[in-house]
Amino acid sequence: MAKSRSGNPPAGDGNDDDNGFGAAPGPASAALQLHLITETSRLFAAPLPLARMLEKFVACVAGNIDAGAVLLLLREGEEAAFSLRAGRGVPRGASRSAGVASDDPLVAPLVAGGQPLIGTGLARDPRWRRSRLRPLLPARTESLLVLPLVARGRIHGLLVLTPPAGAQHCTTADMEWFLPITAQVSLALERLTLNRKLEEAGRALEATVRTRTRELREANNALRSSLAEGRELRRYSEQVIASLASSLVTFDVEGRVLTANPPAAAVLHLGAAPVEGRSLSALFGESFAAALLRKLVRRKVHIARAQGTIVVETGEEKVIGYSVTPLRRSRGGHTWILLFRDITDAQRLGNEMRRLSRLVSLGEISANVAHELKNPLTVMYANMEWLLEKLPAEFRRRVQITIDHMERMEAIIARMGILSKEQPLVARPIDLGDLVAQMLAFVEKTLREKRIDVAVAVPPVPLWIQGDPAQLQQSLLNIIMNAGQAIGSNGTLAVRLERRAHGGRPGYELAVEDSGPGIPPHLLGRIFEQFFTTKETGTGLGLSITSQIVAAHKGWIRAENRTEGGARVRLWFPAAKGPAADGPFSAA
Repeated sequence: MAKSRSGNPPAGDGNDDDNGFGAAPGPASAALQLHLITETSRLFAAPLPLARMLEKFVACVAGNIDAGAVLLLLREGEEAAFSLRAGRGVPRGASRSAGVASDDPLVAPLVAGGQPLIGTGLARDPRWRRSRLRPLLPARTESLLVLPLVARGRIHGLLVLTPPAGAQHCTTADMEWFLPITAQVSLALERLTLNRKLEEAGRALEATVRTRTRELREANNALRSSLAEGRELRRYSEQVIASLASSLVTFDVEGRVLTANPPAAAVLHLGAAPVEGRSLSALFGESFAAALLRKLVRRKVHIARAQGTIVVETGEEKVIGYSVTPLRRSRGGHTWILLFRDITDAQRLGNEMRRLSRLVSLGEISANVAHELKNPLTVMYANMEWLLEKLPAEFRRRVQITIDHMERMEAIIARMGILSKEQPLVARPIDLGDLVAQMLAFVEKTLREKRIDVAVAVPPVPLWIQGDPAQLQQSLLNIIMNAGQAIGSNGTLAVRLERRAHGGRPGYELAVEDSGPGIPPHLLGRIFEQFFTTKETGTGLGLSITSQIVAAHKGWIRAENRTEGGARVRLWFPAAKGPAADGPFSAA
């Protein structure tokens, strides 16, 4: 009867030490096995037709072992029958076109389990009598070995061997001896199958490519003129966009930027970096981008005129005037055109003009008030001095308090006089770094008493500007003392001076930072106004005068809050020629 490798022993003597093919274990058997493996590899690598290759392999096996029959059956698909492709010892009347179905009673267990099969005592096995293998093997076959040719989980075929007449039945040792050989054949068949499929796929692909090439050539000829027109139209559109004085950015419904013309790249400080695919928030700041997209999502697809504050990649805030128009409809939603202009300087200039206009009016009023108050104040001051000498001691304290307040009024009137007329500049080349060092040395003792640490970052080379030393000292002293008063005690004051171009002009930026409570946001726009102060004893003239002095030096002054806490005052002055070159300037 037949059995699988893992099945129960078959009928018969069951002696696995007997070898039905005369390949007893030992050096000679191993050499023969290696020889067959080598020959198998050589045969299946040769450029031969598959039928010839299989015949040579069967002849090689039959010529090197003592076998009654050697059959090689292959199948084309998972459900196909196994057909005889080559054989030795096949009965003369057997049909070589005969096939063995996958559900053959003898073969079915092998196909299901994928394991070799050893058959013994076949004359007594009813499955053998019904099997389609029987007509393909010599008469009176009592034993056989069926080895599946398996590669990558697929059974390509069967190698069937029978011992010679009168020999012992097939054994497990026979099966194990043939396994390396069948493994080599299986891999070779898998490779040949893949090569055949690749060749068929290649031929099909070539035919498809030829067809598609012909179709594409015809379509290309038909579209060539329209493509040329499209390229010309695109080139014209790009030239129009690039020549626009206004900045232009296009973006989609997800806030992804598609294009940006050169003026937009300049305003947004993008340089030569590509912008396609970047987010709107990366170019304009999270707050502006989110608010803009919210408006568009609410189907307000056209914004005629609006104004907003953006934050560019350098961290600088800018004010822009903009409009948004839908460009086209696509499956992803709208694409929009954002046209905008940088109106930061224009807005700042407008604010400055309005402030200066108020200052002129206040200056005129201040001049009149100062003139009208000065003489009565002088008379009152003289009388108070006389009373201080004549009155008894218990009244002198009250008189002294009055005199102190009169002196404060006199100081205010003096400052009003400064505001009421333009102070002439006595300008000369000044090393701004040296001027900063002088002012810090002047206030060092006061800051130390308040336990305020000072951090200074000033380049080690002269930074020349053209200015009036006295007026600049007054401005710097005002700012440093204001910062110290904001800190109070136990804090940090940082002074940083660096080269920085602004509006294409080289210059220097001085930043004074404090660790105080900062400036209330709603008051940031008013701190340089005349008579505006948040201090109980302040006059509101210090920063106003400082602003006038900086403007007279063709510079600017700005106040802002630091994200880490505290306030920052930034002053910028244009560079002047000095004895030595100061090095390159970064953009403001």
